Amino acid sequence: MAAIQDVRFEHYRPENTLGVDETKPRISWKYNAESVFHQRSYNIEVAENATFDRASLLGSINVTSSSSHLVRWPLDQPLRSRQRVFVRV
Repeated sequence: MAAIQDVRFEHYRPENTLGVDETKPRISWKYNAESVFHQRSYNIEVAENATFDRASLLGSINVTSSSSHLVRWPLDQPLRSRQRVFVRV
């Protein structure tokens, strides 16, 4: 099984994601697997807090793709100024 790691907005490192300039930032991630792993699809969830409970979930998307580098923003609505979100792949 693979573990997702190093989720990023655009080219920002995680410690520099406060104040991202893009309103629909692209998302990238890496994965760590003990054996050969080929991604066939992904699911991205965006929430207002790190619990990802129903009340805080802003949306999610399932995509059949092997892409994991600079994939499009998963929501129709862009980020608002000073809006804080959490992303889970």
